[in-house]
Amino acid sequence: MNHKDQMTAAEYIDWLAKREKTNKYNAKRTVHDGVSYASRLEVRRVGELNILLKAKEIIVWSRQPVFKLGDNVDLYRGDFLVIDKHGDIWVEDTKGVETDIFKRTKRNWPVFGPYPLHVMKRKRGKWITKIIEGVSNDG
Repeated sequence: MNHKDQMTAAEYIDWLAKREKTNKYNAKRTVHDGVSYASRLEVRRVGELNILLKAKEIIVWSRQPVFKLGDNVDLYRGDFLVIDKHGDIWVEDTKGVETDIFKRTKRNWPVFGPYPLHVMKRKRGKWITKIIEGVSNDG
């Protein structure tokens, strides 16, 4: 049964639970090398980070670092934590749309963020990066 008018209430609830959830910002959850990412934009960046890793421009990157920005309620999960060949550390967040919650994160980052935050957007095939300094940087 695939039409809700022909379903019982229990069947309709089951159908709702199984259907693919859509993101209001059109981000499509994407699996790459067996890992699920929040968007295709993140997967694109993973490919680029892997190229930088092979070229020895970066020494390591990791997914979804979590930071406490102020009180226990304000936790931020970045897309990537990156360490380059010089030992510089930064957090990356790939963005299609900046939500109100992320705008609050941007305001709190200079006060509580431990590393620079690179907010990365794609425009005309290129990354546009805005860097927000963290507290440990002299900026």
